[in-house]
Amino acid sequence: MQAQYLLEQLTDHLQKGRLMGDELMRLKNEVAQLRGEISEIKHCNTDEGWMALKQAANRIGLSTEALAQRFRRGVYPEGVVWRKEGNPDNQKCRYLVNLAALRKHMNARMN
Repeated sequence: MQAQYLLEQLTDHLQKGRLMGDELMRLKNEVAQLRGEISEIKHCNTDEGWMALKQAANRIGLSTEALAQRFRRGVYPEGVVWRKEGNPDNQKCRYLVNLAALRKHMNARMN
């Protein structure tokens, strides 16, 4: 009877250990993913170069549509602050933004 009880306890502990091991592996993978994302953010945290409209809008705190409307209305100069990638006659073509130039023009408009 005592041996049966000990065997059941041991089996229960082994099962819990497997579950904890699985959870530990999941957490290790999640930490590795977060480290990769943090590294990417650190490396991409400059205002240099051209980037996608969505990325630029997120960095300055505007919606992508609000920023695109400003480009279409001519608030910021094309070729300096923004440009279209692909066929410029296509309304759906992608905007690219020079974030450093955008911030410069935004600051100039505020002063």
